[in-house]
Amino acid sequence: MDRHPSRTLRVTIIGHASPRWKGAATDKKADRLNEVLARQRADAVEAEIQQVVRQEMGDDVRLVVNVSRAPKGPEVDIEIGSRGVGSRETLKSAKGDRRSNEEYDRRVEVEMEMATSDTRIAGKSLPSEPARSKQWRIKINKLDVLRAFVAGGAIEIEITNKLTGKQFLATAPLIGGGKPKLNPLSKEEPTGNSRLIQTDTAVEINEFEGTEISVTRADIKMGIGESMISIAFPKLMPGKGFTMYHKFGFGGPGGFHVWGNLHVFGDRSDFYDSSNVPKVFPQPLLDKYGGKHSDFINPTEETRVKISDRSTGGLVLTFPTESYDLGGSEKDRLKSFITTWTRQLDHAPVSRPTTPVSIPEPPPVFGPADRPKPVFGPIERPKPIK
Repeated sequence: MDRHPSRTLRVTIIGHASPRWKGAATDKKADRLNEVLARQRADAVEAEIQQVVRQEMGDDVRLVVNVSRAPKGPEVDIEIGSRGVGSRETLKSAKGDRRSNEEYDRRVEVEMEMATSDTRIAGKSLPSEPARSKQWRIKINKLDVLRAFVAGGAIEIEITNKLTGKQFLATAPLIGGGKPKLNPLSKEEPTGNSRLIQTDTAVEINEFEGTEISVTRADIKMGIGESMISIAFPKLMPGKGFTMYHKFGFGGPGGFHVWGNLHVFGDRSDFYDSSNVPKVFPQPLLDKYGGKHSDFINPTEETRVKISDRSTGGLVLTFPTESYDLGGSEKDRLKSFITTWTRQLDHAPVSRPTTPVSIPEPPPVFGPADRPKPVFGPIERPKPIK
């Protein structure tokens, strides 16, 4: 098939606002102002993304914004959709408290989906199953906790399935209690450390959605001592805790214990091939060797299929109160995130060999799955006959 895979990057931007608006005379006025603010925050992020995309890919990049395309419309490189939802969702999470002004509520969510499609000659579809694993790597990307006896904040973590290598972004608003800091306005906690955790039974990524996460910090110090931050998933992994940060230093006793429910962003499909199914051979090999290797290949089921593959990711950006100005550190995070995704767009054509072929002995099979496999195996590249 003489065509190259088609890749499209889809960007979804959702702006939020916290329920509080000090200058609003009525609740309805506050809701209207928050609708406008959430839309402005989404627009600010969209403008920054367009600027980064054009810097990376040039002005001739095929980009559409907030446009619904027909299924057979012209191909594009990047689709961007953005909207603001005001304080509708944050008011629910705050249980109707219109005084709530949590940093996590003043956010914009950026969700990415890289869709790749190709047409290939293939045989039987490969059986697959949800990738249940006992090993998951957890990394804390961001942890903010404001504590003054009552503690509140948010956490952003990266969850990686060790079996497939697929990564997911999850966040949770946090609430609990804690001892006040010397600086009561300081809320950022140490992050960046990752930890491989082991579950008693195999779980899949969907089981992280909505599950409880608890975060505990203990400062065991009397002038000098140690500080530790640990996380736990009480319902998913009862009785287990995982130390994410441990450091000796100076200070006094303190700490906090907070908890919340996780939300996993993007497409949560995570599959792997669990059977020893061979790679798909080109039709000339099927014609010549189909009978000999009938246990592995059924030539009568050869067909042309469109194979789709999707990878997803997400980023949460926070804003100052009643502002849609994207701060320098958040702008840098966004630029790094978008640059990483745009550099995955590669439209170079894939060459297809047309030379005579020979078949290997014995027919190849997949080994144990270390990473996700496509629905159909790759086309075996023929070798010249000597």
